[in-house]
Amino acid sequence: MQITNVTTLETEEWSELAAHIKPVSETEPMALYFRFTGLDTPIRSAVEPFVLACLQISMLEQETIESAGDLDAVLADGLARGQEVQTEWFDYLTTTPIVRVSAEGKGEEADVAAPARADAVACCFSGGVDSWYSLIKNRKSVTHLLLIRGFDIDLKNHRLWDETRNHARQVAEALGLRLITCETNIRSIADPRHRRWGRPFDGDFWGQCLHGAALAAVGHAASDTIGTLIVPATHTIEQFKPWGSSPALDSHWSGSRLTIVHDGCELDRVRKVFEIADHAVAIQNLRVCHNNTTELNCCRCEKCIRTMIALKLCGALHRATTFPDHHALAKLHRLDVPPHLLHHYEALLSAAEEFGNREMVHVLEVILGRRFSVERAVATGIRALRHPGRRRDPIQKAPVVRSAENTSTKRQDAGAD
Repeated sequence: MQITNVTTLETEEWSELAAHIKPVSETEPMALYFRFTGLDTPIRSAVEPFVLACLQISMLEQETIESAGDLDAVLADGLARGQEVQTEWFDYLTTTPIVRVSAEGKGEEADVAAPARADAVACCFSGGVDSWYSLIKNRKSVTHLLLIRGFDIDLKNHRLWDETRNHARQVAEALGLRLITCETNIRSIADPRHRRWGRPFDGDFWGQCLHGAALAAVGHAASDTIGTLIVPATHTIEQFKPWGSSPALDSHWSGSRLTIVHDGCELDRVRKVFEIADHAVAIQNLRVCHNNTTELNCCRCEKCIRTMIALKLCGALHRATTFPDHHALAKLHRLDVPPHLLHHYEALLSAAEEFGNREMVHVLEVILGRRFSVERAVATGIRALRHPGRRRDPIQKAPVVRSAENTSTKRQDAGAD
């Protein structure tokens, strides 16, 4: 995997860092870019973002990365450790050496003074529960919000991007923060579900392997403005499993200019909803939906519905203006929940029992299969007829996972969230 032609471009509206990426199997390079608005300083030419963007896909394709430029020594050490973690998690990844090629001919032993670190602390901000919790928790230290297009919001979905960016801008103004936006085509280059090269991969490579390094790549591209990047946690320590963003992984993507902080793994998502429910700005700008529609929240997908259940339990649903349609809550007995997401409903059931909400306890017991429901049985039968032989989890083989203490191994589910 060759990384060449690293360039920067400044216009009145945005700053761009771009490079050519050429896998061994391809005859022509592909252009990978990071385009920012809201940076405090001009963007700097750097190979680190592109190495991070290509790392996991190179491990999958068993290719060596060759970068035209010196790689930050701190990040180089972290890449080796991060590779060790991920290859122990996933048997389809292999450790590939990172070749440091200096465009100036200085080589990897060049004597370079440690760079100055920017003071800004940015929180990755999608508008979801995890990012809102980390923002509120770290409110005193956060100076910037980082909103990214090209991850869950497709580059072609202009309406959703405009609405999401407007909400993020309102949040930043209300909280006295600065908003940085980044548009990147990293998924079309490195995610097997989107790319047009390489061998096929049957699974959620983005979720399981790539998205944490992709967040770090964006942070490194903006490291002349951002000195610390907060990455909100997806899972708690108790829910620990192989995942692209993890307390066992994210800090390895730090460098001499940028520190990556994995934050918020002390609470599950249900408790995070309860924590942010009393914050008016948060509850009025919450965006959790991962469907690439034109709406902030479709109010129909499983993730929207489980968030609405949590909001209803703590009495905040009527104030959550980005969830205008509550119709799906009347059909909860029919809700189809993938097995790897059932832990969220266990947490919801515990909360419903704690609040004494017997109606919701009943419904959640049906969803978890602990109580029979004719309505659910009929809905399940109809789904089976419509989707015969349907597979829930694309990867059936569970990977080997190193424990948090690195003292034992165990088998854990690798499903996406």
